[in-house]
This record gives sequence, C-alpha cells and structure tokens, in this order.
Amino acid sequence: MHKLSITLLLSLTCYASICTAKNVLPFKTDVVVDGVNNEWKTPLPKYDKTTCINYEVANDQKNLYFILRITDEATKKQIIQNGLEIWINKDGKKDTLTGVTYPVIARKKAQTTGMPFQQEQNAAPTGSASTEKTTTNKAQDTAKVVFTPTKDLKLTRFLVNNGIQPIKGCPVQILAAEDNSGSLIYELAIPFNTFYKESLDESDAKVKFAFGFIVKGSATENDIMGAMMGSMMGGMGGPGGGGPSRSDMQAMRSVMGLNTSATTTFDKKLWFKTYLAVQKTTK
Repeated sequence: MHKLSITLLLSLTCYASICTAKNVLPFKTDVVVDGVNNEWKTPLPKYDKTTCINYEVANDQKNLYFILRITDEATKKQIIQNGLEIWINKDGKKDTLTGVTYPVIARKKAQTTGMPFQQEQNAAPTGSASTEKTTTNKAQDTAKVVFTPTKDLKLTRFLVNNGIQPIKGCPVQILAAEDNSGSLIYELAIPFNTFYKESLDESDAKVKFAFGFIVKGSATENDIMGAMMGSMMGGMGGPGGGGPSRSDMQAMRSVMGLNTSATTTFDKKLWFKTYLAVQKTTK
C-alpha cells in the first residue's frame, strides 16, 4: 500500500510537470524595432529548416514582437523578390487570419497569351532590391540580392486600416535591414489592440496562439499546369522515357507563354503554436 501511494504520488508529480511545461513565449519589455537584434539572444534560439529562418517571438502586456534572421542566400532572395508573410491566429489554428506582408511586391499583368490563365510576373518594387552577380559567368539564380528597405507594408484582417499602406504612421512597426554579415534581419512589433484586445490579462494565459511564416514563391497557375503537362508527357525526352528533359520543359513553358529564364519557386511555410506570456497582477 505504501509503495502504491509513492508510485501514485510520483505519477501525479510527473503529470503536473508535463502540464506546467507548456510552450510559452518569453516576456520582453526592451524590444526596439530598429532592425538590430542587440536585445535578443544570440544566436536566436529557434531555427526552421524548411524556411531556413532563425527566429524568436516574444510579448509584453501590449505587444507581440518578432525577430527573424535569414542567412540562406536563396531564401533571402526569395523574400526580397516575392515577399514574406507573418500570420497570427488567435484561435490557435494553423490558418491565415491576421497577417503582415513585407516587403510588398508590385505585380503587373502580362500580355494575354491565349491560354486559360494570364501570367502574373513578379516585379521588384522600385528601390527594393538590386542584383549583384558574384561572377560574370554565374546564372541569375546564384546571384547575390541586396535588400533595400521599402516604404510600404500590407495588413490583412486587422482591426485598424487594412491593405497596402505606408510604414510611417502605421501602428504595426516593422524594419528590415542587412547586418554586417549580409544576413537579413527582420523585426516586427504588433500591438494587441490592433487585432485582439487592449492589453493582456490573466485569462489570456490559457489562450493558445498559432503563428505562421510564409516565404512567398514565384510559381503561378501556369507554372503548375506546365509541370503537370510535363509529367504527363514523360516520354518526350530522356533515356528510356524517364521524363521530359530541361529543353523539353523550356519549350513547353515557352508555348504556354511562361518566362523560360525564370526560376520557379514555391511557398515555404512554418507554423507553430504557443501560449502568451502573461504576468500575474498583484492585489
């Protein structure tokens, strides 16, 4: 009986430890949105191999804070040319609800090609990026892309004005810059009263949030259709009918009115769930 009581007590203790060890954001009050990660841990404690992003998320009673560091050149280029979305879901679902997009990429309609879809080609916003080739013989997709801050961001489903708007004067603060190593530092502060409530209270300690980072790709419906048709016509090229060759695919894209020199990239996504840090009020 004595041994049973000890075993039961240990089991309850372990269960309590598991319950209390839930994932909670750090509570920070010293964040300054300046594109410099001096007030954050170095290196940043979290890394996602799908998006190649180092990151940390924190909060105080009135704001959510994000810090991202991108060292991978391909991911950095994808963000500069196609944009980065940060999503908040206060219902704890891994689904886009309230979001910030930066940089905002200007898009223009291509001329009609006679196909069912019209291609949307990405155009980097004026002054947002320049491309420097590391050698004159390297392909465009291996070139280094230099980030220059843009003046606009896009808000989606906030309680304040939504859509594309100037960063200056917006309650959502954002700043991105390259550090001395050439990595892209992306810092963001979102007041809770812009999408949730004026200030956190003790009840919010039980609310699970979901956050998402989406590195946007350049793939269009035409790109996907071209890939599908290429797979269906697997006997076009390659020894033994093993699938279309690169020249076959370029020819297919050309017939469909696609940019044959462009490298098709797809969205890279990270979603995670966590609880907010809530300080207990003293009576």
